[in-house]
Amino acid sequence: MEPSKPEEGAVVDLVDAILRDGVVLQADVIISVADVPLIGLKLRAA
Repeated sequence: MEPSKPEEGAVVDLVDAILRDGVVLQADVIISVADVPLIGLKLRAA
């Protein structure tokens, strides 16, 4: 059995769908030591 090469069209279709529909990423990160929050980050990309 030969390994199959991924189709290049799949990447183009993925990029097209992202550009057409848009993507929103959101993350909340809290870094704490011994249950004491030291750093809090809120990230959002649209």
